[in-house]
Amino acid sequence: MGRPMIGLAKLLTVKETADLLAISPSTLRDLVRHGEIAFVQRGRGIQRLHLALHPSEIESYIKRNTKRGHLSDDGFLEQRTARLAVRKAARR
Repeated sequence: MGRPMIGLAKLLTVKETADLLAISPSTLRDLVRHGEIAFVQRGRGIQRLHLALHPSEIESYIKRNTKRGHLSDDGFLEQRTARLAVRKAARR
């Protein structure tokens, strides 16, 4: 008669997750590459990893990165500029 359904959430694709977060798929891949978001590898992905993301991981990322107050209050722009400089230097 089949197996009983277990309560597993549907894993999201890179495109679905990027749409949810209102970012590009390449930005999402950068977040995964830098360990900001955990992922599940789908298939073998010989040329490129096929990623799937759990909805609870996306919720956790949003909670960790939710800030209150004005953007200039927490040095957001300075932090982002510094982070981009580090990434640019790492590519060289």
